[in-house]
Amino acid sequence: MRKRVFEGDSRILFDGEKPYILRIHRLPRKPQKKVGELKACLSCGKRFFLETTRNSKDKRWSKFCSIKCGILKLKHWNDKGGKIVDKWGYIQIRRPSDCVNLKKGKYILEHRYLIEKAIKRALKVTEIVHHINGIKTDNRLDNLRLFKNHSEHLRAKHLGFPMFSFSLN
Repeated sequence: MRKRVFEGDSRILFDGEKPYILRIHRLPRKPQKKVGELKACLSCGKRFFLETTRNSKDKRWSKFCSIKCGILKLKHWNDKGGKIVDKWGYIQIRRPSDCVNLKKGKYILEHRYLIEKAIKRALKVTEIVHHINGIKTDNRLDNLRLFKNHSEHLRAKHLGFPMFSFSLN
Protein backbone atom coordinates (compact mmCIF):
# COMPACT_ATOMS: atom_id res chain seq x y z
CA MET A 1 0.00 0.00 0.00
CA ARG A 2 1.32 3.43 -0.95
CA LYS A 3 1.01 6.50 1.29
CA ARG A 4 1.76 10.01 0.06
CA VAL A 5 3.31 12.76 2.17
CA PHE A 6 3.88 16.22 0.64
CA GLU A 7 6.89 18.30 1.62
CA GLY A 8 7.61 21.39 -0.45
CA ASP A 9 8.43 20.49 -4.04
CA SER A 10 8.85 16.78 -3.41
CA ARG A 11 6.60 13.86 -2.48
CA ILE A 12 7.67 11.07 -0.20
CA LEU A 13 6.01 7.83 -1.21
CA PHE A 14 5.94 4.73 0.95
CA ASP A 15 5.96 1.37 -0.76
CA GLY A 16 5.58 -1.02 2.13
CA GLU A 17 8.57 -0.32 4.39
CA LYS A 18 10.78 1.54 1.90
CA PRO A 19 10.24 5.25 1.35
CA TYR A 20 11.24 6.79 -1.95
CA ILE A 21 11.22 10.44 -3.07
CA LEU A 22 9.49 11.60 -6.19
CA ARG A 23 10.69 15.06 -7.32
CA ILE A 24 8.22 17.41 -8.93
CA HIS A 25 9.61 19.83 -11.46
CA ARG A 26 7.62 23.00 -11.91
CA LEU A 27 8.00 25.34 -14.80
CA PRO A 28 8.90 28.91 -13.78
CA ARG A 29 6.01 31.33 -14.12
CA LYS A 30 6.32 34.34 -16.35
CA PRO A 31 6.30 37.61 -14.39
CA GLN A 32 3.01 39.40 -14.88
CA LYS A 33 2.89 43.11 -15.57
CA LYS A 34 1.48 45.16 -12.72
CA VAL A 35 -1.32 47.52 -13.64
CA GLY A 36 -1.50 50.80 -11.77
CA GLU A 37 -0.24 54.34 -11.57
CA LEU A 38 2.53 56.38 -9.97
CA LYS A 39 1.25 58.74 -7.26
CA ALA A 40 2.65 61.18 -4.69
CA CYS A 41 1.87 60.59 -1.00
CA LEU A 42 -0.30 63.35 0.52
CA SER A 43 1.46 63.07 3.87
CA CYS A 44 5.19 62.79 3.09
CA GLY A 45 5.34 63.57 -0.65
CA LYS A 46 7.14 60.32 -1.51
CA ARG A 47 6.27 58.83 -4.92
CA PHE A 48 4.80 55.32 -4.86
CA PHE A 49 3.23 52.83 -7.27
CA LEU A 50 -0.43 52.11 -6.65
CA GLU A 51 -1.74 48.87 -8.12
CA THR A 52 -5.29 49.05 -9.38
CA THR A 53 -7.36 46.06 -8.35
CA ARG A 54 -10.97 45.19 -8.94
CA ASN A 55 -11.91 44.82 -5.30
CA SER A 56 -10.20 47.88 -3.76
CA LYS A 57 -13.06 49.05 -1.55
CA ASP A 58 -11.28 51.58 0.66
CA LYS A 59 -10.26 54.48 -1.60
CA ARG A 60 -8.94 56.72 1.18
CA TRP A 61 -5.76 54.65 1.67
CA SER A 62 -4.90 54.98 -2.03
CA LYS A 63 -3.68 58.53 -1.37
CA PHE A 64 -0.80 57.47 0.92
CA CYS A 65 2.41 55.46 0.45
CA SER A 66 1.88 53.51 3.70
CA ILE A 67 -0.70 53.04 6.43
CA LYS A 68 1.57 54.97 8.82
CA CYS A 69 1.40 58.06 6.56
CA GLY A 70 -2.37 57.65 6.25
CA ILE A 71 -2.88 57.50 10.01
CA LEU A 72 -0.78 60.64 10.46
CA LYS A 73 -2.83 62.58 7.92
CA LEU A 74 -6.38 61.26 8.32
CA LYS A 75 -8.35 62.46 11.31
CA HIS A 76 -10.72 60.44 13.41
CA TRP A 77 -14.39 61.40 12.99
CA ASN A 78 -14.52 62.49 16.64
CA ASP A 79 -11.24 64.47 16.67
CA LYS A 80 -11.67 67.94 18.19
CA GLY A 81 -8.25 69.20 17.08
CA GLY A 82 -6.71 68.85 20.54
CA LYS A 83 -9.20 71.16 22.32
CA ILE A 84 -12.17 70.20 24.46
CA VAL A 85 -14.46 72.09 26.83
CA ASP A 86 -14.78 70.43 30.23
CA LYS A 87 -17.92 70.24 32.38
CA TRP A 88 -17.04 73.53 34.17
CA GLY A 89 -16.75 75.45 30.87
CA TYR A 90 -12.93 75.76 30.70
CA ILE A 91 -10.98 74.93 27.54
CA GLN A 92 -8.58 72.02 27.88
CA ILE A 93 -5.82 71.36 25.35
CA ARG A 94 -3.90 68.21 24.55
CA ARG A 95 -0.69 68.31 26.56
CA PRO A 96 2.08 69.89 24.41
CA SER A 97 5.56 68.37 24.45
CA ASP A 98 7.08 71.47 26.08
CA CYS A 99 4.59 71.50 28.96
CA VAL A 100 6.11 71.50 32.46
CA ASN A 101 2.79 71.07 34.30
CA LEU A 102 2.94 68.27 36.88
CA LYS A 103 -0.72 67.27 36.44
CA LYS A 104 -1.15 63.74 35.13
CA GLY A 105 -3.27 63.09 32.07
CA LYS A 106 -3.57 63.91 28.39
CA TYR A 107 -5.26 67.30 28.73
CA ILE A 108 -4.40 70.46 30.69
CA LEU A 109 -6.26 73.74 31.21
CA GLU A 110 -5.38 76.18 28.43
CA HIS A 111 -5.37 79.34 30.58
CA ARG A 112 -2.90 77.81 33.05
CA TYR A 113 -0.66 76.67 30.18
CA LEU A 114 -0.66 80.17 28.63
CA ILE A 115 0.36 81.77 31.95
CA GLU A 116 3.11 79.15 32.40
CA LYS A 117 4.49 80.01 28.95
CA ALA A 118 4.33 83.75 29.71
CA ILE A 119 6.16 83.59 33.07
CA LYS A 120 8.45 80.75 31.87
CA ARG A 121 7.96 78.49 34.89
CA ALA A 122 5.50 75.88 36.15
CA LEU A 123 2.58 77.13 38.19
CA LYS A 124 2.25 75.97 41.76
CA VAL A 125 -0.87 74.04 42.71
CA THR A 126 -1.94 76.89 45.03
CA GLU A 127 -1.72 79.60 42.33
CA ILE A 128 -5.01 80.67 40.74
CA VAL A 129 -5.49 82.00 37.22
CA HIS A 130 -8.50 84.36 37.01
CA HIS A 131 -10.46 85.42 33.91
CA ILE A 132 -11.01 89.17 34.37
CA ASN A 133 -14.13 89.46 32.21
CA GLY A 134 -15.60 86.23 33.62
CA ILE A 135 -15.73 84.41 30.26
CA LYS A 136 -14.02 81.08 30.84
CA THR A 137 -13.25 80.48 27.17
CA ASP A 138 -11.57 83.90 26.67
CA ASN A 139 -7.93 82.94 27.21
CA ARG A 140 -6.17 86.06 25.94
CA LEU A 141 -3.18 87.03 28.11
CA ASP A 142 -4.60 90.51 28.76
CA ASN A 143 -7.74 88.84 30.17
CA LEU A 144 -5.87 86.58 32.63
CA ARG A 145 -4.64 87.45 36.11
CA LEU A 146 -2.42 85.28 38.30
CA PHE A 147 -3.04 85.14 42.06
CA LYS A 148 -0.65 83.73 44.64
CA ASN A 149 -3.33 81.70 46.44
CA HIS A 150 -7.08 81.22 46.78
CA SER A 151 -7.54 83.76 49.60
CA GLU A 152 -5.87 86.51 47.55
CA HIS A 153 -8.16 85.63 44.64
CA LEU A 154 -11.30 85.82 46.80
CA ARG A 155 -10.18 89.08 48.41
CA ALA A 156 -9.73 90.71 45.00
CA LYS A 157 -12.97 89.27 43.66
CA HIS A 158 -15.33 90.10 46.56
CA LEU A 159 -13.80 93.15 48.24
CA GLY A 160 -13.54 95.04 44.96
CA PHE A 161 -9.79 95.32 44.54
CA PRO A 162 -8.96 96.33 40.97
CA MET A 163 -8.56 93.38 38.62
CA PHE A 164 -5.47 94.24 36.65
CA SER A 165 -4.64 92.20 33.62
CA PHE A 166 -1.53 90.06 33.41
CA SER A 167 1.39 91.89 31.84
CA LEU A 168 4.73 90.56 30.66
CA ASN A 169 6.67 93.70 31.78
